[in-house]
Amino acid sequence: MNEGVTEVFEAILLTCVHHIQAERTISGIYHLLTGKRSSQTMQDAKGYALEGFFGIYKSLERHQLDHYFNQLEQKGMIETNDQQFVHLTEVGEKGYQEIDASAIAYFQGLTYHQMTPVFEKRLLLLVQTMTNITNNRRSFIPIIDDAPTQSWVRGIYASYQGQTDSFVDSLHEELHTLLSGRTTREAYVFSSRLTGNGVIGLTYEQLSTESGLSKEDVHLYLQHVYHYLLQKVRQYPSSFPILSQCIEGLGDSTLITQSANRTYYYIKLGWTIDEIMKKRRLKKSTIQDHLVEAALVIPDFSIDSFISIEGQSLILSMTESLETKRLKQIHQGLNGEFSYFQIRLTLAHHQHFSKEGTSYA
Repeated sequence: MNEGVTEVFEAILLTCVHHIQAERTISGIYHLLTGKRSSQTMQDAKGYALEGFFGIYKSLERHQLDHYFNQLEQKGMIETNDQQFVHLTEVGEKGYQEIDASAIAYFQGLTYHQMTPVFEKRLLLLVQTMTNITNNRRSFIPIIDDAPTQSWVRGIYASYQGQTDSFVDSLHEELHTLLSGRTTREAYVFSSRLTGNGVIGLTYEQLSTESGLSKEDVHLYLQHVYHYLLQKVRQYPSSFPILSQCIEGLGDSTLITQSANRTYYYIKLGWTIDEIMKKRRLKKSTIQDHLVEAALVIPDFSIDSFISIEGQSLILSMTESLETKRLKQIHQGLNGEFSYFQIRLTLAHHQHFSKEGTSYA
């Protein structure tokens, strides 16, 4: 990172604040980073081009985030207005412009937030198991106490029984090739977590002490490396055959909740909102939230029965004219002609067609 931005967590926070343009509170950023499965958070992720950061820090506690924002405020990099919406100061904008984009370029949280933990557990246990067996250490305590992961590793071992030496060499070569494309710090943090052949991987706390990084930065460097590995392995599976096996059966994250998907099922059958409310015994606002959620993740979901094409055009034009995604301003700009639900639904649906791509610099 360049001078002016300490480490990756601060860079992410400055990027989030820059993108939300004083239209969201710190709570909105917290829900984004922890991956809250709500239509509002997912709409924010897409609408403000922050989907890469969705769910990249599920274990983040609110007091940790508040501590960092207090530091940014003390440095004169952020301010909050009367509505508690946060924005960058001139100093903060300078810090944002100095961010090394490559340090956060591979985050794809909206796609990988469910896949990453499974991939990480598989890889950690696989390295431990195969390196130990290769060196005749057949009795060891697995570092991952997770039945599905242990079962998966046993299956891989059975496939390569008698070939563990070449397996370990190939896995080492694949990881070395990929990590050579990342910074020394990221490679160090990643490799320090690995356990095998008598070497015990470091905990987050130990890594923080050893490296001088905060625990938050340790977590985020690791997440970034895993997202990088996932992208490269999926892009070039034939070049990384062993790592490709580590992601077999792991599809992209399911972005629609089961309940929203159920509502969408009834919509496809031609049911009205009122009929679904009676059938599912849910509030109208809940059903509307489900529809916004569906519109966010299902590109071919037609919303024309809820708002006309002309109405959609008016809402989109007003959004561009006001240069805002704040519902209240759009609603007022259109003199209350459309409901908040219709505005939310329109913005959600049209994000599929107006997305400019995720860029953090």
